[in-house]
Amino acid sequence: MSIISEVLIMATIEKRTKRLQVQIDAELLQQADIILDSVGLTQKAALTAFYKQLVIQGKIPFELQASEKDKANARLLAVTADIPSVKMNKAEFEDWLEEDEY
Repeated sequence: MSIISEVLIMATIEKRTKRLQVQIDAELLQQADIILDSVGLTQKAALTAFYKQLVIQGKIPFELQASEKDKANARLLAVTADIPSVKMNKAEFEDWLEEDEY
């Protein structure tokens, strides 16, 4: 294959692809990489599979739902939203714990 042919192939490939650059939590990425590696997938292959299924199904290809822990935290925040609160630093909190109100 000539140099000209190789350049034309690369130019064609570059026109057909786009770069996707995202920022993601480092710990989440590390955990995901362990799983992807265990099933023999790269990040690129996993994202390509996700996008293909997105297009085929016309929707997110899995169900998005909060865990039971997340739902419990949301309920707790909702019922405690109107409770007055005071912000304290560590020293103020320790002093408050030591107060003798009885």
